[in-house]
Amino acid sequence: MNHAPLVRVESLVKHFRLPGGWLSGGAQILHAIDDVSLEIYPGQVLGLVGESGCGKTTLGRCLLRLVDPTAGRITFEERDLLALKGAELRRLREEMQIVFQSPLSSLSPRFKVFDCVAEPLQTHRRLTRAELESRVRELLEQVGLGRQHLDRYPHELSGGQCQRVAVARALALSPRLLVLDEPTSALDVSVQAQIINLLAELRAQRGLTYLFISHDLGVVQYISDRICVMYLGKLVETGPSDAIFDAPRHPYTQALISAISLPEPGAARNRIVLKGAVPSPVNPPPGCRFHTRCPLAQARCRVEEPTLRSVEKGRMVACHFA
Repeated sequence: MNHAPLVRVESLVKHFRLPGGWLSGGAQILHAIDDVSLEIYPGQVLGLVGESGCGKTTLGRCLLRLVDPTAGRITFEERDLLALKGAELRRLREEMQIVFQSPLSSLSPRFKVFDCVAEPLQTHRRLTRAELESRVRELLEQVGLGRQHLDRYPHELSGGQCQRVAVARALALSPRLLVLDEPTSALDVSVQAQIINLLAELRAQRGLTYLFISHDLGVVQYISDRICVMYLGKLVETGPSDAIFDAPRHPYTQALISAISLPEPGAARNRIVLKGAVPSPVNPPPGCRFHTRCPLAQARCRVEEPTLRSVEKGRMVACHFA
């Protein structure tokens, strides 16, 4: 593996200003991402996991400049992504694409399948009609669809077929990085497996790099090389996929993994049930953000925020007592 990261995120912060009236004391700040740093290497699948609302999707969209961060730095092959504008940013975006969570709503209902896949090529490439048609057919074949789908509208396709069209569209410009934002959560279980296998095949064939965002740890374990665990806008643990699933170090990671069903009939894990609800990102707790639900919390956790520190080679944990 190349030792230089394809993507480097440094001290990323994204806050949203929420409108508020006089009853709520005026505008409030939602802390979606607070001081997150990570690296994604060429050909790697980095899994990003955590409960809904922890900031996973916002982080993925910041990587693509679909959302501009409040602070921090993002580089793609050492190019400062946040400094690029206009034509430079447009050219770089050809190398970074996204597959959204909802396959049907991510496709225009007014476009046929051909138009959905052809649109990025028409925008960024100068192709003849024959070249365009050939390229679109080739992309559909790569994702397991045929010519019979070209003239159909998204509502005439199944959820799995719509997601295949979305993947074909994302691959149209031959990107190097794909942000996969919960790409299987809206699909039936059997279809989920088909899409995951398709993504694994495309990665092997094209040498793609993935940021795979999901709350389904079973899927993440299958496809990811490394994993980052997020809680309330912060990373709490990072490391190789096998190491994290075999021996999770952070109490939050331990609770998430304890909820995964085992494949053996009758087998069960020692389930760790977290008490309480996730605090509001508008008013995150002081100290460790997980201390309100952590079974190991002590007085120090309520006042001192833990840093993401190395606990062994390739493993980092943000916990005072890991």
